[in-house]
Amino acid sequence: MNLRWFLAAGLLWITVTHAVEPLDKNLIDISTKPGMALFQRSVNLTTLKLMSHFTTQKTSTYCGVASAVMILNASGLPAPLDSLHPSYHYFTQEDFFNADVQQIITPQEVEHHGIPLSTLQQVIQHFGLKTDLFYANELSVDAFRSLIKDTIFHQKFMIVNFLRTGLMQQGGGHHSPISAYDEETDRVLLLDVARYKYPAYWVQVADLWKAMNTKDQGVYRGVLVVQPI
Repeated sequence: MNLRWFLAAGLLWITVTHAVEPLDKNLIDISTKPGMALFQRSVNLTTLKLMSHFTTQKTSTYCGVASAVMILNASGLPAPLDSLHPSYHYFTQEDFFNADVQQIITPQEVEHHGIPLSTLQQVIQHFGLKTDLFYANELSVDAFRSLIKDTIFHQKFMIVNFLRTGLMQQGGGHHSPISAYDEETDRVLLLDVARYKYPAYWVQVADLWKAMNTKDQGVYRGVLVVQPI
């Protein structure tokens, strides 16, 4: 085993939580023996960066905010002052809605309705990162798979917006980052930011695409690719 694996394993045990809801049989909990085997085989620099900032969404509607905060911290951007820890700099959910962001969307709006993927793109771009948005109806499952591979190969970041019931889960629309891809099983590692509810897990690309290829208020869900600095 190499140093990267040992570092990743350490991050894994730090970030494992005691989730309440059971996963469907087609999903693999990262902390199980099969999940760890996939993790060992597929861990990469993007995995390490995201897991070192793995966070739990502040409220039931803050999944997009939590996903964005993870990526902002992992991207290499200079971070603002952390109001909860004065003199330290870090992107947090508490400080996410600065004056400029509130011109795009307010915390009250997110608390009541969540944040659409297109709005999340605008906010992340406001912080200075380049993004590309792909709606599910514009992507075949093969194109989605190729996009995942390209994103990880070039050490970019990805937030997927999917319908939980499409994966036999409790809830509605949800955002979370993807951090790894396993070629042999055609599964991605989804770092679910509702960590009180579900663990990080491996999901087959085709199943995630189906859950993503659904509509939210008449607009297809999709995936956001973010370029680090």
